[in-house]
Amino acid sequence: SFSQAIERHPDAFPQVYRRMLGVGEQTGNLEVVLRQAATYLEKERTLVKKVSKAMIYPSVVLLLALGVVTLMLTFALPSMVDMFDEFGADLPVTTKLLIAISNGFASYKLHLLAVVLAIAGAASWGVKQPAGRRNLDRLLLKMPLMGSVSLLREISHFCRTMAMLVHAALPMPEIMDIILQTTKNTAVAEALEDVRTKMLQGQGLSQPMAQNQVFPRLLVQTVAVGEETGTLDANLAALADSYEYEVDEKISKLVSMMEPALMLFMGVVVGFIVISVIMPMYSVMGKME
Repeated sequence: SFSQAIERHPDAFPQVYRRMLGVGEQTGNLEVVLRQAATYLEKERTLVKKVSKAMIYPSVVLLLALGVVTLMLTFALPSMVDMFDEFGADLPVTTKLLIAISNGFASYKLHLLAVVLAIAGAASWGVKQPAGRRNLDRLLLKMPLMGSVSLLREISHFCRTMAMLVHAALPMPEIMDIILQTTKNTAVAEALEDVRTKMLQGQGLSQPMAQNQVFPRLLVQTVAVGEETGTLDANLAALADSYEYEVDEKISKLVSMMEPALMLFMGVVVGFIVISVIMPMYSVMGKME
């Protein structure tokens, strides 16, 4: 069958899609299930793109600023230093500081490169360790603005996935297993694991969620109402739309705050370097006259 063929390729088709296709074939609703899976995938990709897009701009600006500073310190400033020495220019403290930094780059560039690579390697290794990944994810959730975006992204994923799987009539323990496997933030995954454990003990879904501060109050209330009325899938689907809209709003706010802050930072750094180079130029011009 189609679902059995899909099961042979777990790397290409995540478990959430494989199970939905199996249920769709068993119930004769394969067309409906495929349409739901397509909508789910589209919304998930759209949300990921929005979050990724918010990170591209500050990364580009910071790399550009780092590149400009590096070029000025390694190429422009050393040529100026020779001229300053030749004319005996009076150097202000800022210029002396820049020259010291430039000389440090020139003398210890291999050492600095080794340190940077070592730090990057250690950070990469640490993030791959369970404890390191857990601490990083917890820190991410506590960051201003970005933390709320990350949490809402995970909660939206939870709502969207559970709504689709509940509608497909999968057992709740299996639904929680699938959600746990697709949750990227380990801090949120730990909270979901705790909910799953208590749910298997007979506490339901909303009660253990209410005992964990990770889950927003609105989500807990929505799940409680859905459990009582039998409309959990519809309620969570609507809540997922609401959270996705909120993520979009927060990302727009984050970008609008980052743009002037990063431009100001770049202007201050580059301006400091330019002024530190221009000031001794006046001293040189005075001596030439």
